[in-house]
Amino acid sequence: MRKSPHTAEREVERTIADLVQGFAVAHLGSLVQHHLSRQPGELEFKASASADPLSRCLILRVAFAHPHQQVHIPNVYMPESLRGRGLGKLLIHQIYVAAGECGYETFVVQLTEGFMRRLVKRGAFVSDEDSVQITPTTDLLSPVVSS
Repeated sequence: MRKSPHTAEREVERTIADLVQGFAVAHLGSLVQHHLSRQPGELEFKASASADPLSRCLILRVAFAHPHQQVHIPNVYMPESLRGRGLGKLLIHQIYVAAGECGYETFVVQLTEGFMRRLVKRGAFVSDEDSVQITPTTDLLSPVVSS
């Protein structure tokens, strides 16, 4: 039996939300607090490295373009204490895999020029002036891409 469009939409959103929660437990243990908020068509993951509410930052925002079966990642940010470990790229890769299993494509959007260059060097496809599509040839897991 074929799933209704709304059931499929809820499923991809739940799948990505569960993935982000699991990622937080597995990789972001040094963060004191974290919170995932979900609204239809969007999720946000915020965390802080201390109990100070002013230290809270947006780690990830995911928007779902359901009519096009696309996942858009406009924000992915790792706090200074977690940078340099490839966690942001790992998170993008895991979202790409999970979204693909639900029949969705993954785009990283609203990119800075530098991050866009780095993703293109890793094999992402430029879709417009500030976004790339993650594809099967995008290598997000290698620590360094050879020239």
